[in-house]
Amino acid sequence: MAGGRLRAWFELLRLPNVFTVAADVLAGWFLTHTWLTPWPLLALALGTSVSLYWAGMVLNDLYDLPVDAVERPARPLPSGRISPAAAWRAGYGLLILGLALGCTAGVITASAAPSILGGALAAAIVAYDRFLKGTWAGPWLMGSCRTLNLLLAMCVGSKEVPPLYAVHGLVACGVGVYVAGVSWLARHETEYGRRRRILAAMAIMACGMAMLAWLPRVDAASLPEVSRPALAIKLGDRWFAWWGVMGILVLWRPLRALIDPSPRHVQHAVRQLLLSLVMLDAVMAFAVRGVAAACIVLLCLIPAMLLGRWFYAT
Repeated sequence: MAGGRLRAWFELLRLPNVFTVAADVLAGWFLTHTWLTPWPLLALALGTSVSLYWAGMVLNDLYDLPVDAVERPARPLPSGRISPAAAWRAGYGLLILGLALGCTAGVITASAAPSILGGALAAAIVAYDRFLKGTWAGPWLMGSCRTLNLLLAMCVGSKEVPPLYAVHGLVACGVGVYVAGVSWLARHETEYGRRRRILAAMAIMACGMAMLAWLPRVDAASLPEVSRPALAIKLGDRWFAWWGVMGILVLWRPLRALIDPSPRHVQHAVRQLLLSLVMLDAVMAFAVRGVAAACIVLLCLIPAMLLGRWFYAT
């Protein structure tokens, strides 16, 4: 009985996806830090992001409960495995915890940036779940949550406060645009897909990846040494060729969904695209910090893929 209840909570929290959030935090961290130190601040950044992400997942299902009762009756809330009252407490409890951890990071670093970004992220999560999910602005707000998540990790403990350099905004917005495309694809995953919607989602994701690929073209002379994409610049044209291959590998799944836009293919594409986010984060870490940093980010793939066999991610 206890095991079944725990599984229900893992499903509600989208347990496999939390490792893509951790990958975002690590990638953002490596953009402004030379290594994983100071550990306490990195732990606060991870705790803030994970708490707010889980709050968003719980509140998402609470506000979607009438729809899920028809389209996804086996999920924890419509099936009755978790009561709405318990989910409300957990959702807003996690939201408060995330805000508290962000404020703590701000106090330790004597900076308002973590508190401001954590508050903006919490507000974006509630606005998405409660008001804007079904509108045209929904996918873009979802992407902005990932952008704020990376910026939060970049500014916690950084000597460059706030992170106003072009490279920081480019990476954070590139990931956000990519996630907006994934969200656009996922918003009707239980229906037989429309090919125009899938094409639009692929175009948005490609734009996000192109922004990330542009990293070596940022004026490195204006950046602090810790954020210079030295390795990406050193690779030259090979960097862009590699990104071309990455684009083909990442966009292959939605291409299959374009050929056969059935719910099964669309849902499978969304799962793979979320996992691909870890790879994009690893490439960004590699660009500024090298192979070791990229491997640390890629480690997030292992639990995400293993847990994805037992828990749904979308």
